[in-house]
Amino acid sequence: MDMQNRTIIAIIIMECQSRWIAQALSRKVYLPSEEDMLSDVERYYEEMKEKGLSEESTHQGIQADYMEWVFAQTGMAMEHYIKDMIEYLIHCIATAGIDGYMEAFSQKYGI
Repeated sequence: MDMQNRTIIAIIIMECQSRWIAQALSRKVYLPSEEDMLSDVERYYEEMKEKGLSEESTHQGIQADYMEWVFAQTGMAMEHYIKDMIEYLIHCIATAGIDGYMEAFSQKYGI
C-alpha cells in the first residue's frame, strides 16, 4: 500500500474516531457500561490468543469490528471495500507478521 492510500485510510479512521469522541463529549452518544467494555476487552484478548497473537500486539492492527461499531455510532457509512481492505490487512498482519504484511496486502490490492 503506498503512502497516499495509507494516509487515506488513516484519515478516514481518525475522522470517524474524532466524530465519536465529539459526540461522546456532547452526550449525543454514550460509552458502553464498564462491564460491557471489560467483557469486550477479555473477548478480544481471547480471540488474539486463539490467533497466536500476544497481548503486546493489541494496538498494532486495526480491528474491523471496532471500526464498524465506531462508524455505526457516528452515523458514518463504512464502504464495503474499506471494510474488506481492513479485514484483509488484519489477516495479512496475523499471517505474514509485521515485517511481511505489506507485501501480502499489496499482492491482492496491487497497491
